[in-house]
Amino acid sequence: MRACLALILAPLLLAATSLEQQRLELRALAQMDLRVASIAHRIAAANTARCPKTYANSGLLLHALGQYAPGVRAAAKAEFFVRNRASVLAVVPGGAADKAGMREGDELAWLNGRAVDQPALTAEASFESVGSVEDAIASALQSGPVELMFVRHELQRTAILQPALSCPALTLVVPGKKLNAWADGRRVSVTTALALRTADDAELAFILAHEMSHNILKHDWEHAPKASRNRLARQAEVQADEMGVAMMAAAGYDPMAAPRFVAREGKAFDHPGLKARTHMRQADRVRFLTDIAAPLAMNTPAQ
Repeated sequence: MRACLALILAPLLLAATSLEQQRLELRALAQMDLRVASIAHRIAAANTARCPKTYANSGLLLHALGQYAPGVRAAAKAEFFVRNRASVLAVVPGGAADKAGMREGDELAWLNGRAVDQPALTAEASFESVGSVEDAIASALQSGPVELMFVRHELQRTAILQPALSCPALTLVVPGKKLNAWADGRRVSVTTALALRTADDAELAFILAHEMSHNILKHDWEHAPKASRNRLARQAEVQADEMGVAMMAAAGYDPMAAPRFVAREGKAFDHPGLKARTHMRQADRVRFLTDIAAPLAMNTPAQ
């Protein structure tokens, strides 16, 4: 989830005028990362029955000093007290790590009895070491409970993560000014600009659930014959809208946020001409989403 965050973020933070400004930017992005991950986790947990393949999500957002560009490391160290060992950036509320008592700043030392590497700092930012720890935790959770030994305030502690299978919930927040979100078959990415454009968590839930639906339904029109790509893409967008609204409603988010968001922002985040080829017109999409959402809204509990 943080694989691209530090590297994409570096030019923005290096342009900041002070260490304090860099710290504020880092904290704001960490909070957005947690917001997106938390909403995705809630949607994934509420829709397990819809997913033919389920995953054990740890609910851990990890980072290490070495993933930050050298010019940003002083700010990261000051804001998060992070060293070059995989550490907890944030914990998704209600996730496996949260239930096990893990908190921001915990430094991972052992995973199921095996030491977690602490590589030397290099001049080039790299997420490789943290990514390998995330992959190891995810893989271990698929087989059963995971024992994590970590350091908090110089004291060694132990947490047992209990696997809870759900839909895939990997997310990535990408700093940028473009209003965009996409699915790559494994994770959902959303730009900071688009996330900030949402009026509330329900609108962001619609964006995430729509993209999660693409992954669940294994939509891949880009590799189809050229003559049929637009038709398949349009069909996929309709299916993702329909499933996405149902998924957000199942997670307790107001489904009427979907047509509300598209009515207000629909023209802003599509490229010129995109709708004509692969999407409904904005007015048609608003009506379509309203027809799906209105009956569901009556049975959706208040957030």
